[in-house]
Amino acid sequence: MKFDLKPETINYVKILYKDSNDFSHCVKASIKYFTEYDIYACAKKEDWENVPSPQKVTLNFACNNGLYRAESTLKYTKYEEPYLYFSIKIPDEIDYQQNREYFRVHINKDVVVSYRAEDEVIRVSCKTFDLSANGLKVKLSDKTFFPEDVFIDMYFDNREIRTKAKYIRSDEDDEIIKASFNFVDLDSADLDYISRICIKKQIEDKRSSLE
Repeated sequence: MKFDLKPETINYVKILYKDSNDFSHCVKASIKYFTEYDIYACAKKEDWENVPSPQKVTLNFACNNGLYRAESTLKYTKYEEPYLYFSIKIPDEIDYQQNREYFRVHINKDVVVSYRAEDEVIRVSCKTFDLSANGLKVKLSDKTFFPEDVFIDMYFDNREIRTKAKYIRSDEDDEIIKASFNFVDLDSADLDYISRICIKKQIEDKRSSLE
């Protein structure tokens, strides 16, 4: 559908871009204003990083009535501590994703992240750190390079789910290395199953906190 969002309807936008080393990053930014041709957004960034431009970026808009996704071009960035400003071309089209952003829960499940490197398929076995119907964060034993496009295999008690995913970023805190991924084209039945898992875990956590 044609891009026709209004700034006042957008709560925030998540911008997926790549740095000069071709590593993917995702920042949560606020919309400053629109023009006829451009979107201006800013995110709080304590550390400057080189963001090549122009480059293709993916935008995820969290709006009052749901989530929207679009592909566009980052025209340039400007850093004024502690903010990173983005100038992005108005997308030609935007796709409606879902009617809400799903909550995340801490959960421990087996996961395999796989991708192709030249003629070899690399498989990384790990555990989930948290999970939602949008994506997941996994715990890694070592720092690992991931390309943008991967496959995720998740193993639940009575179900195995396989889906395409996009690598977002890696973080390290409390001596734990974590990598974040967003699901791509997750089957609706699998999405419902993961949503039920998350709701059940949220209820269990609330009950535990009251004991």
